[in-house]
Amino acid sequence: MNSPDPDHELDPQLRDAAETQLKSAPMASPPARPVEALLHELQVHQIELEMQNETLQQAQMALAESRDRYRALYDFAPVGYLTLTPDGLISDINLTGATLLGVDRQRLLTKRFSSWVHPDDQDRWVRHFMDMKRQREHGQIEVVMKRADGTAFNALLDCVRQNDNRGSPTVRIALTDISERKRSEVELEQHRHHLEALVLSRTTELAHAKEVAEDASRAKSTFLSNMSHEIRTPMNAIIGFTQLLRRAAPTPEQADRLDKIDTAAAHLLTIINDILDLSKIEAGKLVMEHTDFSLSTVLDEVCSLVSEQVKAKGLVITVDADDVPLRLRGDPTRLRQALLNYTSNAVKFTEHGTIALRARLLPAQGDEIYARFEVQDTGIGIEREHIAHLFQAFEQADASTTRQFGGTGLGLAITLRLAGLMGGEAGVESELGRGSTFWFTARFERAQNNPSGAVVGSEDDALDKLRRCHGGARVLVVDDNAINREIASELLRAADLSVDTATGGQEAIDKVRETAYGVILMDVQMPGVDGLAATRAIRALPGRAATPILAMTANAFAQDQHGCLEAGMNDFVSKPMRRDALFTTLCKWLPSRAPS
Repeated sequence: MNSPDPDHELDPQLRDAAETQLKSAPMASPPARPVEALLHELQVHQIELEMQNETLQQAQMALAESRDRYRALYDFAPVGYLTLTPDGLISDINLTGATLLGVDRQRLLTKRFSSWVHPDDQDRWVRHFMDMKRQREHGQIEVVMKRADGTAFNALLDCVRQNDNRGSPTVRIALTDISERKRSEVELEQHRHHLEALVLSRTTELAHAKEVAEDASRAKSTFLSNMSHEIRTPMNAIIGFTQLLRRAAPTPEQADRLDKIDTAAAHLLTIINDILDLSKIEAGKLVMEHTDFSLSTVLDEVCSLVSEQVKAKGLVITVDADDVPLRLRGDPTRLRQALLNYTSNAVKFTEHGTIALRARLLPAQGDEIYARFEVQDTGIGIEREHIAHLFQAFEQADASTTRQFGGTGLGLAITLRLAGLMGGEAGVESELGRGSTFWFTARFERAQNNPSGAVVGSEDDALDKLRRCHGGARVLVVDDNAINREIASELLRAADLSVDTATGGQEAIDKVRETAYGVILMDVQMPGVDGLAATRAIRALPGRAATPILAMTANAFAQDQHGCLEAGMNDFVSKPMRRDALFTTLCKWLPSRAPS
């Protein structure tokens, strides 16, 4: 037995521990002789070795536990882990990976990994593996794997290149089953395609519905335009001949009958205009005008239009514009129409008393003018339960009012919509037997221009101006309707104008080619060459580009007027033709000459 080396240096802490343990042993006492000292040294060294061995065993146990935990984590990880040699052989694989492939782990070792890749993806995998070995440190690829039982699943291979102890490149792979994700993606894609198909189908349906609605709207507009033309054409004859007969010195009895004809025609024309206005408003085709106008003029015109009925019933009408500015910017025609609807109703339903027409200034923001208009009467009033239906189209407070007072029930519905187009509202306050107050609000801008001072003259004024400034001017009347030609010709000759006529568009073109006319009155709807085509042809003739051409139209829609302007016409004369409107328009467009 080798004796311990007295110079051997022990770990100081281990040495102290050994000394402490030896001193605590029974009968332990300090060595007295050299032999005993040597023996003491051997005992300390032995204890030291035993303590070292115990520490080593504890370290080995800890290492074994750590290795077991690592192996458990490695084997039962949620993804498969495997290592490939430079030749693509499986050198290690965890339990999850073996389970995913459906093969015992030991049977997979040293097997080529590519043999478990689906044949359709093997070439892609081999290229990826070679690329990983040569130049890439990390890469991902999705492939289809096949199990031992022949079933397949989608896999994501997350690859990392590492070098082994000999410096050879190895590839470690995290193998994840992504079949569920792929199924979700496929379902999501199918759902997306389904939604796209539904959207496309719905879009197609909506487009078809829109096309049908637009066709219906066009058909409605065409129908109303045609109806307007067909109704206004005979109305033109009725009103036109009535005007001509008035100028033929009728007897008192004949004059009375002409008044009745004129009143009936005006009533019928009002109904036609109301129906067309309501149709244009509901179709969104009523264009509001923005022009400077005088509020006092509008109020005076409303009073003037009902003056005969007011006088006949012995009523009194008052006007109060309060502090509303007299110069406004907006649509005077529609304001006049709304006020006239209210005022006409007030006159209709009031047998005695007073009708008050008022305008009140309301608070507004900035330069905006916000006004409330009222028409108050002392008439029959309205029962409370009937008020809610008053502003609906074709509604009246009582069906019997139609038989007693007449009317279609369109006036209030139109006024409500006109008020909305002017940025306001409409309503009524009424009590049965105590009269009514109909009101609406509207927004305007402040007038931009100063009043010109021009005053709209009467019918006689316009006639006198035509005779003085344009007498002898040559006018061409183009209309396929003989009655319309006769009426227009008689009215124009009464103004000392020289009149030629044409029965159609082609005849008009031929006459204009030979004669320079001061103005041309052109019917729009004619067989063969219509008014629009004739206007375009006339504009192309030498020296005729500036000849004023006025459309004689019974159509009241904006698109019809727009078509006339596009064709080269300058203005419009509506049918039925009124002498004052006709003469005023002619004064506007006929070239002036010095009076004789």
